[in-house]
Amino acid sequence: MAARRGRPVKLTPALAVKVCELIAAGESVAVAAGKFGICERTIRWHVASDRAFREQYRSARAYWCEAVADETLALADGTR
Repeated sequence: MAARRGRPVKLTPALAVKVCELIAAGESVAVAAGKFGICERTIRWHVASDRAFREQYRSARAYWCEAVADETLALADGTR
């Protein structure tokens, strides 16, 4: 097996989970990237090029969107 060439991957699987947890909690990509000392473009590159991470990221975004929708409906109907 040939050695991997190029720069080391900054977005490891463990770090990807942490990034997606922040995204699901409503943080922006820029905030998540800054918190872990990686470039926002690195995250966006992985979303575009890594199928597994893209699905993980989309799931986190969908979770956040549902939370915002639930909060909005609760505020609109006066239950909050």
